[in-house]
Amino acid sequence: MGKKKRFLRQLKIEMEKALKNKMFLITLVVGMILTFLAGLYQISAYEYVVKQELLIGSNPMVEAYSLYNKWIGGEMQSFGAICFFYLFPLLAALPYGWSCLTERKTGYNRYLMIRGGKKEYYLCKYIAVFLTGGLVILIPLVFNFLMVAMFVPAVQPDAHYTIYYAVDYGTMWSSLFYHAPLLYDILYILLDFLFAGLFACMSMACALILKNKIAVMILPYFIILALHYARTFCYYRIYQEISPLNYLAACSVENVTTWWIVLIEAVLFAIIPIGIIKVIGKQEIM
Repeated sequence: MGKKKRFLRQLKIEMEKALKNKMFLITLVVGMILTFLAGLYQISAYEYVVKQELLIGSNPMVEAYSLYNKWIGGEMQSFGAICFFYLFPLLAALPYGWSCLTERKTGYNRYLMIRGGKKEYYLCKYIAVFLTGGLVILIPLVFNFLMVAMFVPAVQPDAHYTIYYAVDYGTMWSSLFYHAPLLYDILYILLDFLFAGLFACMSMACALILKNKIAVMILPYFIILALHYARTFCYYRIYQEISPLNYLAACSVENVTTWWIVLIEAVLFAIIPIGIIKVIGKQEIM
């Protein structure tokens, strides 16, 4: 069997293990429930407002109530939305990031390395962990967007109603929000997929250092929490958002989202885990 075919076969096996394990399914269900609750809240709120405006005959302000500020990415008001984005790193790490630790304890990783090679093993594992972490966030987000779209019209945002959108002037892609809101939301969904995959791979890197499965799953979350609360040192000094828990929502939660901060943090979240995996992976005894 050629090297390429062997790699693809190992990747297929790894993806099947990742997508069929209980933790992936449980985490996906939790994410779906949270996004469903968020969608239900916003749909109910929209229908109530429409009924009230029909009764009193006031200005319907159709631009103020749109799919683009009622789906979970465009609001941080509902219980479901707040829980989803504040549990984001944990949800991403739970599905499969711990698998390296389990396989190291049982010795199964050595068997896979002998069959496919050490480099191929870690590469396949990284891809599987990244994709499962991304999918467990991507699927609920798309579900919520489609759910809300069934009841709330996709009215083009109007700058005159900017107070209803929570997309502040100067925030990342803000001009795109008013000209191509669908593209704006798609870009944020893809950004969330990327960061979810990176958070999951942080858990994989922890699995090569730590020996406790619970610690492996929650340590990346505590790292992100530490970054989140580090904002307190930036008050009245820096007015850009540095917390992924805030800037991964497609609206301004507290401060404006700046693209270069997002880029720097994404690079760090990618480089550090890859470096750990590469260094420790070389030391692994087959």
